[in-house]
Amino acid sequence: MWRLPVDIPIGDSVSFHVTKHLEADDLAPHTDIVTATAVDDDGTEATDDDDETVTFDDVAPLIRVTKTANRRTCRRPAAT
Repeated sequence: MWRLPVDIPIGDSVSFHVTKHLEADDLAPHTDIVTATAVDDDGTEATDDDDETVTFDDVAPLIRVTKTANRRTCRRPAAT
């Protein structure tokens, strides 16, 4: 796991992967933004950012019931 800040040698790259469980009862979209800043050995700074939005679909619930008998016939007690 990377610790921030990260020194990246010339010609190399670094990737970060984040997994997060999202819920939205109100179906509002979730937007995440990442910003990266770099400073070279001359003190020149560069920065960039990117965003990604996750939308939610309202999906109706579904239930399916299957009933199976263990025995298809049963003996009835004799009348007395």
